[in-house]
Amino acid sequence: MLTHNLPSATTSAHRYCTKLSTRSLTQREATLSIAAYIFQAGPVTSPTTSQHHIAHLHAFRGFAILNVIGAHAWTSLMFRVGGYEMADSMRPLYSLIQTVFHDATLYFAVISGLLFTKVLRGRPWASFYRAKLKNVILPYAVLSVFFLTALWDWYVGYAADNGLPTDYATALLRGLLLGQTLPQFWYIPVLAVLFVITPVLDALIQHPQRRWLAVALVILPLFISRTGMANSVSVQTIIYFSGAYLCGMLMGQHYEAVQAAITRNTLNLFLLVLASSAALFVLYANGYKSSGWLSYTESLFYIQKLAITVLILHTFLCLEGGLPKLLHTLGDYAFAIYFLHLVFIFLLAQLLVEPLRAHLHSGWMFAGGLLVMLGSTALTLGASAMLKRLLGRYSRMIIGS
Repeated sequence: MLTHNLPSATTSAHRYCTKLSTRSLTQREATLSIAAYIFQAGPVTSPTTSQHHIAHLHAFRGFAILNVIGAHAWTSLMFRVGGYEMADSMRPLYSLIQTVFHDATLYFAVISGLLFTKVLRGRPWASFYRAKLKNVILPYAVLSVFFLTALWDWYVGYAADNGLPTDYATALLRGLLLGQTLPQFWYIPVLAVLFVITPVLDALIQHPQRRWLAVALVILPLFISRTGMANSVSVQTIIYFSGAYLCGMLMGQHYEAVQAAITRNTLNLFLLVLASSAALFVLYANGYKSSGWLSYTESLFYIQKLAITVLILHTFLCLEGGLPKLLHTLGDYAFAIYFLHLVFIFLLAQLLVEPLRAHLHSGWMFAGGLLVMLGSTALTLGASAMLKRLLGRYSRMIIGS
């Protein structure tokens, strides 16, 4: 999901961004420029290596993890205050929060695919999988063991009430395979599947006669939606996130051409974000419930989040030298924050439950959610930095950063 020590951004990308922002290209000029770039670069060129970050991609991971925290901060607080039966007075706020933050994990799926083709392609597969096992799967397993052990007394009672296994070994195995030790862990088994199929996807996008199939797979999540938290690791969910991952791979393969296309279509992309967001808000406000393999909300989120991704990446590229340091810091610790943030969200949300129940108002709920988001971000970032210092060179294998 997160890759460190990325090569520095190409100067040609900066020149292209500056060039396109200072003059308008005709359609023919733009098409010839993109075609020339693809022809010159080729789809299978191995990346050059360096020990520097691609700053705007690294900052995007900071943006992504902030959105993941936001997705959990308000909803965790609202469900603790009012339960799962949403009060009518809270529905507009809930609809807004869901519209803005839900499916933020798509950002990580796209950036993972993009980083593979832009940075990692050409390196030995053994090296690729060794890094993923060490820096993704191992910390996931370590933290799953830690949290299941620490929360065992609570888990046994919960499992007994919900028909789940109550012996430790079975519970741990289930938690690892299905990502259910903590709510946010569901994404790691899905990500592991994406890593496994990466060679197949890479071969697909490099074969000229099969690229139509790659495009079809990118579009497929519009018709096959991810499943909910109760069954988050499913064929549907893997298809959904595979589309975003493959989209990122295609973007990374032709990155400058993509940036040119974004420049020409910035207004259209912005309008697409507004339209999909408005539709999502209306669906949530009217209590839309999906059924079957297709969810209108998940299809709209797929469109919305991909459009936001390309707009943010383009903006960050053009502002690369002046991006806030906080985004880079969050990017450094994004993996650890992903693993740990819900612990602090739950603790902070619990402190606000009684005051908010006594003053149940959407304004106070919004302020409380913002406090939980900012507080949990600061606490998780501080805890991650402290653990990294204490664990030294072992920190990435234990907390992922």
